[in-house]
Amino acid sequence: MNEDHDYGNHDYDVLFPNGEYRDDYTLSELQAMSQEDLDVLSNWLKEAGYHQTLSAPQNVHYFLKELQKRVQSTPHQPSSTDESEEIAVENMADWTEELERLGELRDKGLLTEEQFDQQRSRILPSVHLPPKSSNQAFHNKYGRNEVPNPKSAKWSLDGLSSFLTASLLLIVIVHVWRIIVHGQRWFLINDIIDGNYVSYSQADAADSNVINSITGLIICQIVFLILMIVWAWRATDNLEHWNKKPLWGKGWAISGWFIPFLGFLIPYQVVRDAWRLASESKTGINYWWLAGFLSWWIGLIAVYAAVVDQESLESMRNADIAAIVGIFIQIFSALTMIKAIRQISARHRNATLM
Repeated sequence: MNEDHDYGNHDYDVLFPNGEYRDDYTLSELQAMSQEDLDVLSNWLKEAGYHQTLSAPQNVHYFLKELQKRVQSTPHQPSSTDESEEIAVENMADWTEELERLGELRDKGLLTEEQFDQQRSRILPSVHLPPKSSNQAFHNKYGRNEVPNPKSAKWSLDGLSSFLTASLLLIVIVHVWRIIVHGQRWFLINDIIDGNYVSYSQADAADSNVINSITGLIICQIVFLILMIVWAWRATDNLEHWNKKPLWGKGWAISGWFIPFLGFLIPYQVVRDAWRLASESKTGINYWWLAGFLSWWIGLIAVYAAVVDQESLESMRNADIAAIVGIFIQIFSALTMIKAIRQISARHRNATLM
């Protein structure tokens, strides 16, 4: 603002109340301003997101009107700074309530992720206000020139999700191999029990195949566990980046897998929170993860029970049947875990939370 400039019929104190710019100038007022004034207003509007603004009265007037449409989201303008702060807080409460409602509909399967994202974009504001405007109280409250923007995830989980998917598919392939070798040994044992001739080399090869398949599975499981721990740690770090409060922090996302007894519970809860807290609704259970985690333990118990007692041919034959049942359960577990991991990774990719 330039006190030496001739503003014509317009009063200086009206144009610049308390020495500050307004955000509701008429075209006539803008035409009376100096080029310096127009440059300042143009820069404000560019900061507000209107990058096509020019330092010309008609252009500034047009974008000021556009800005007012975004700012004036309430039926009336606040009469005081206290009232403007209250309205801002009430508006944020309305956004949060609406987002929670949409999140519940999505978690119940009534909205797709794409529909949820569209509605969320409609609800979340992105109003940028020029400094020293009539809404200065809002700037003071949040210490910045805009409504606090939601934050995207700190870590992308997509890459690890792809590696986890590949490792789980490899585990499925190894499980199929195990079903075949356990089935072959079961047939050989039946032949021996029925009195049919089976050579020592055939029996030894059948046992070796079972042992080799188990060794291959252990290697694949170790690779999967390492990837899963890194994935869980990054997912938990994302939650803390969003100022969420998961039940178990980043340290537990690593150590929780190795603690006796608690290892049955902590990993499930870490991944559960990675799904639940990466949403405004803070509700909902990922049933794919629940089914995958429970079936993994059930399958593991069944396989363990199969190898406990192999003192006789009958017990070995029963062990092969139990092992095959457990392996089918673990295949189901691997496939459901793939679904859960990809869903959670997608939720973190799409989430933008306060």
